Amino acid sequence: MNRKLLAWPALVAAALIFLPILAQAHYPWLNMQQYQLPENRTANLTIGWGHAFPYDGFMKQDRVEDLYILAPSGTKVDVEAKSELEFASVNPLESGAYLVVGQPKGGYWTRTATGGRSQPKSGLDNVIGCSFSVNTMKAVLNVGDADGNVDAVVGHPLEIVPLANPATLKTGGYLPIRVLLNDEPYNGFFNATYAGFSSESDVFAYTARTNADGEGRLRILNRGIWLIKVEHQEAYPDPGVCDTRTYRGVLTFEVD
Repeated sequence: MNRKLLAWPALVAAALIFLPILAQAHYPWLNMQQYQLPENRTANLTIGWGHAFPYDGFMKQDRVEDLYILAPSGTKVDVEAKSELEFASVNPLESGAYLVVGQPKGGYWTRTATGGRSQPKSGLDNVIGCSFSVNTMKAVLNVGDADGNVDAVVGHPLEIVPLANPATLKTGGYLPIRVLLNDEPYNGFFNATYAGFSSESDVFAYTARTNADGEGRLRILNRGIWLIKVEHQEAYPDPGVCDTRTYRGVLTFEVD
């Protein structure tokens, strides 16, 4: 019998075992208390964490590496932890269109025959597979009557750039986006959903693909709070340390 045919079932079995390591990883998103904020108020938020938008779990402040608000002028407004799970801008915000920008600490997850470990696979026995996650998140925040540009690129490894302010959109319209992977156009799929569409894990209302220029369009099927998620996987640079590196970029916003 052909050795290639004999090897095929083993390869399929290995893939089925390894796939959950990649597919079941949590992802974060920004939950703004208000996406349309009266001027001269502080912005308050939490960080969602899980698979079911908008409320699954919450990320604690000690897992956050970077969190700030980008003002229309390009200056950064600091964000501070008000509790283990709650965050707020240190100053009230003037009228304008803002981006809230965050990045949790990157992390390893290695699955072994005896369970999972939050560490590289090097030094572990009976390793099934390892993934290193790089998560980034943004939200559109409009203060006062502002509906200006929110297309600033902040430099995330995987970044969703809204090419129109969601405050200008209505149900049935389209939000144009550009997706960048390491500052280059990303040609791939993106998923989106809105609050109330489903309480099930990893269920999305809309899926589409960006073109060679990294551009795509999301049809606004319903008013409310939306999430767009993009995920990209590649081989980890050192296979002795880990197997894959997974980038996730998430954008949240509201359409009235």
